[in-house]
Amino acid sequence: MVSYETFITIDYAHVNQKDVFIIIGKFLLGICISSIFGFILGYLTSLFLKFMAKYTKENLTLYESSVLIAIPWISYLVGNVIGLSGILIIFFNGFSQAIYTKPFILKQTKHVK
Repeated sequence: MVSYETFITIDYAHVNQKDVFIIIGKFLLGICISSIFGFILGYLTSLFLKFMAKYTKENLTLYESSVLIAIPWISYLVGNVIGLSGILIIFFNGFSQAIYTKPFILKQTKHVK
């Protein structure tokens, strides 16, 4: 998505060296912002689940499973709406959830079939 949007903005009739650097910069900026956005949302998901488990006394298996599925999907949709790469956002969201969220989820949620 990022590369597609970068390449459709090119005026191929008047491409010079400055334009090539601008195009590469836009591409790399889109990748970096998408990665950071996904990583931050994954980290916020882990904080949300940590506090939800700490302050709630009921069975959280259904809630945790729903949050672990819904947050990456919502971040994918938001990323596409604001023009970022939804695939990279969901990748880094899952990466940060694997690192930070896994210690906070219940054993029953880890083994949901």
